[in-house]
Amino acid sequence: MFPFKRNFKRKLSGLLIIYLIVLSFGSALLINIKPVSAEINISLKWTRSAGTGSTMLGPLAADLNNDGLMEIVITGTSGVAALNPITGSLLWRVPYGGYHSPPEIIDLNKDGIPEVVFCASVINGVAERGVVAIHGNNGSIYWINRNAASGDNYLAVADINADGYPEIFTVQPGKVTALTYNGQIFASTYTYYSCWGGLSIGDTDFDGVFEVYLGERSESYPSYPSGGRGLRAFWADNLTEIWAHPDILCSSQAPVLADVDKDGDLEIIVLNQGNPGGIAVINTDGSIYRKELTIKGLTAHSNPPVADIDDDGNLELITNGRADYDLYLPKIWDLVKWKLDATLPFPSAEPPGLADVDGDGKWEIINCNAENVTIFKYNAVTKSYDIVYTIPLANASPFSIAQDIDNDGKLELVFGVYKTDRIYVYDVEAPAPSPRPRSGLYFYSQYRTRVPEYIPPPGPPAPKITEVSPPDGSTNVPITLSGLSFKLTDYQSDPMNVTVSTSPNIGSLSLINVPNNKYTVPISGLAYSTTYTWTVTATDGTHTTTKTFTFTTSDLPPWYNTDWQYRRTIIIDHTKVSGDQTNFPILIDITDSSFTAKAQPDGDDFVFTDQDNNKLNHQIEYYDNTIGRLIAWVNVPYLSSTTDTKIYLYYGNPTCGNQQNPQAVWDTSYKLVLHLNEKS
Repeated sequence: MFPFKRNFKRKLSGLLIIYLIVLSFGSALLINIKPVSAEINISLKWTRSAGTGSTMLGPLAADLNNDGLMEIVITGTSGVAALNPITGSLLWRVPYGGYHSPPEIIDLNKDGIPEVVFCASVINGVAERGVVAIHGNNGSIYWINRNAASGDNYLAVADINADGYPEIFTVQPGKVTALTYNGQIFASTYTYYSCWGGLSIGDTDFDGVFEVYLGERSESYPSYPSGGRGLRAFWADNLTEIWAHPDILCSSQAPVLADVDKDGDLEIIVLNQGNPGGIAVINTDGSIYRKELTIKGLTAHSNPPVADIDDDGNLELITNGRADYDLYLPKIWDLVKWKLDATLPFPSAEPPGLADVDGDGKWEIINCNAENVTIFKYNAVTKSYDIVYTIPLANASPFSIAQDIDNDGKLELVFGVYKTDRIYVYDVEAPAPSPRPRSGLYFYSQYRTRVPEYIPPPGPPAPKITEVSPPDGSTNVPITLSGLSFKLTDYQSDPMNVTVSTSPNIGSLSLINVPNNKYTVPISGLAYSTTYTWTVTATDGTHTTTKTFTFTTSDLPPWYNTDWQYRRTIIIDHTKVSGDQTNFPILIDITDSSFTAKAQPDGDDFVFTDQDNNKLNHQIEYYDNTIGRLIAWVNVPYLSSTTDTKIYLYYGNPTCGNQQNPQAVWDTSYKLVLHLNEKS
């Protein structure tokens, strides 16, 4: 362990305050450079070369083998590797990778083991492109698709239909593709040119329908008309374009999704790359919240962190850098007040990262520059940013990880170093965030905010109740309906408690800790011409959804003859019918105690009809009026093998004669019909 104290290369006295006055936008912004009193303790845990070759990217961390530890994953020109988070020892390494091949780590096939998915420019040691999925526990290949888009870009993964199998979205100059969890392409579309940027995915209006967002070149870069579409939005299920802003050059970014205007929906945030650069915040429907593509003094290139950095309730972003990867001063921009908040004094090639290194629940800025890693903290008293710590690590990638990788309850900082495959891990004497951030995804989530906090998987936070049967407002529903059904979906895969009630009461349901699935409520006792209301309530313990539906049963069919006082409905189950039948004698065996008092003693008043009140020929084989048991043969003109057949039995006419017609029940193919009363 190698503890580092506050020994800045620039000699700073503990009491000396140097004020940098940055003149911009006609105002003076103060940066207070001094150590502050809060104790921060950061020490080197381990460092090693992963053997994966040169990379421009930082690592990811995820639990690859369900041991509670967050293994380190890094890609490079020679391959991809997983390292033990406690010791740095190599767990596995395979020759699939690239200089700029950002992976995503997610369980694709619902087996509990995450896969490492990335766009490779090196496949099995050979310069070749393809999308590669590797089993995270041992580095074995799950699948490779060489036909999918495979650029040096950020791919996006999300379970867009909540079936437990994530979809994968990839991009390269000329093409965007959507793949199933097992690597099959299900949609593709054209795009002009996405450089080192890429894709984000989310359900930005939380309606259960996912969108994919892409940063690419503008219509005027490198010259007009380039064919670039700038910031683009697609429907995730088919990659049809929803809207675009062709005037924005954002090809080196994956768009950031965050709620800037605090309305509950997510806005899409991108930088307009250049010097000067600009910022655009776009509403989920493509309309503009704020867009200023040229802001004096601003440089913009790669993904900015987006968070409430100064604890004022507004989101800020930090931007700096250009495509030349020279060093520029980071600027902190308030996205709500739409103004420059501060300029950090030490230039860097990329926007800084964020972490809570002192455990106070607020973000510190982790600025990786050419000399060291400088940590800034907002001072609410002076309304400026203080330097609170320096780690003597030069040229660290700002795309670092702040995570509890060794499961000790404390934070670690994990850095890669530009154009190498070396990893540095530092212990931080501060509590780790709980729940853990999803550091297996680039920039901690599909939203690309670069904020090391837990952000749930995209989708509506509350359970969704869909695929209702019968549909809400249905009419003419048969009284034989035996169940109400619905689909229950929680996009974060949380277990749910469900209750269903009906009015008038025809059935109910109560379930505890159930997964995404379709559910049926058994019902019985429906009456004709009645409107029923049923209410479904589902909760995941945090969010609750309640929906109420109605349906109305069919009217009572017209009466065959008013001389008959009573009627029973008989349903012939189509699943018991082998092929459609015509003039088919069926056996009816029914016991109804009401027959004993309401039908004639010998059953002469029994009449069978079809749904159109056509009288059907029947023959009584047996009738016991003491218990109301009737056995009769009825000739049905048409029996369907695909839909149930409904017939009616009338009774309760004390004055009519015998209604049987035995000869007509059987056609001429029958020579003899015997009804035997067998006793054994």
